[in-house]
Amino acid sequence: MLLAWIGLLLEILIFTIIRPMVSDYEVVSMCLIGVNAILVLIGIAMYHKEVKVLLFCAYVFRLVVMFWDIYGRKIFIFPNSGGDSEGYMISAAAIATNFKLLSTSVFGGFYAKFLGILFTFTGQERLIAQYVNVLLGLTTIVLLYKTLQLIHVEGKALTTSITLIAFFPNTIIFSGILLRECITTTFVTLSFYFFIKWYTNRSYTAMFGSVLFLLMASAFHAGVIGILIGYMFFYMFYDHKVLKFKFSYKTVLIFLAFIIIGVGVTQYSGTFLGKFGNVQAADDVYAQANASRGKSAYLPSMEIKSFADIILFGPIKMFYFLASPLPMNWRGVSDIVAFFIDSSIYIWILLFAGLNLKYVKKKSLTIGIVVILLCISFIFGIGVSNAGTAMRHRQKIFPIIVALYAIVTDGKRKHFVMLAEKEVA
Repeated sequence: MLLAWIGLLLEILIFTIIRPMVSDYEVVSMCLIGVNAILVLIGIAMYHKEVKVLLFCAYVFRLVVMFWDIYGRKIFIFPNSGGDSEGYMISAAAIATNFKLLSTSVFGGFYAKFLGILFTFTGQERLIAQYVNVLLGLTTIVLLYKTLQLIHVEGKALTTSITLIAFFPNTIIFSGILLRECITTTFVTLSFYFFIKWYTNRSYTAMFGSVLFLLMASAFHAGVIGILIGYMFFYMFYDHKVLKFKFSYKTVLIFLAFIIIGVGVTQYSGTFLGKFGNVQAADDVYAQANASRGKSAYLPSMEIKSFADIILFGPIKMFYFLASPLPMNWRGVSDIVAFFIDSSIYIWILLFAGLNLKYVKKKSLTIGIVVILLCISFIFGIGVSNAGTAMRHRQKIFPIIVALYAIVTDGKRKHFVMLAEKEVA
């Protein structure tokens, strides 16, 4: 994918140079996408047959969603398109004509500012903005593939996992419409890739990369910073010499200090913790936890008034975050469809992983990933009380959930292969 990204940057530079001579930006944008598509196909051709087919189909599906969202929305609008996406366009257009807005608070935050900078080079051309999301979506698939290769996931486990991330309905939709979910997910996946690199070879450069790219993801949505708690748990307690977790009073105290400092930092949030900017006191946390907005709101009667309530009700809100819209909250056909094409997949993966963890040899890595998912699900779970919002936010951690599924599936397969070989011997 590196070739496609380098090509896109060069094409945007050329677009900027010839822009004064261009009368129809849309035609030039189409040409830019066409040329870049050739570079994408060259990159895809480097993979072996099964992955090559999956990547090609994933790319085509995302292009179809992108073009339909721009040219076919009068017939049908994809879920989550409109509303926020139009707000991002308005903010980005304003920023492109007035750079002073970069230092102010605007709708869409860092993502709108990113689009605004892009539009200064390309003009307010939505095609290019959404094509960037298409490339990001494809990059996420490639990154997960490379991540699973690092830990030697292979065969059906690898293919099934890449199929999941490539064709999961919301991954396709978010990669084709104008929302910030895709760029956040890509940076989270890149961060996770470096986390796994550290696990495999104890590279401190990889450790730095995992934190850096997670901070970049949190610039677009601060909630993902919760993943850092899971990382720090692994970095402090995992011993590469014995390939196990080792605990001591010193490391436990340091870890607890890190948690306390992290909570304190959220009160002085800036670029990387922008979404926590309104959290100045405990009451603000409780207010957010009790905020049930929109028609798809859930648990409206659950009231959180104290830290003890957060601990008590946290697991319930975590479950709703990962599984909504649940049958008892269905309002119609759209909720039923959302459950079967989205929520049920999360429930199935997590149940499958929980029931088959005993087959996994990489116990420490699996525990580390579970801790990461628990931390981020707790943070998002407490802050979200709406099924639609939950679906958007959990998409950001879907690659990590798929990685857990891949490790468990691969471990189960290798376990039974080993048993069969023993019986034959």
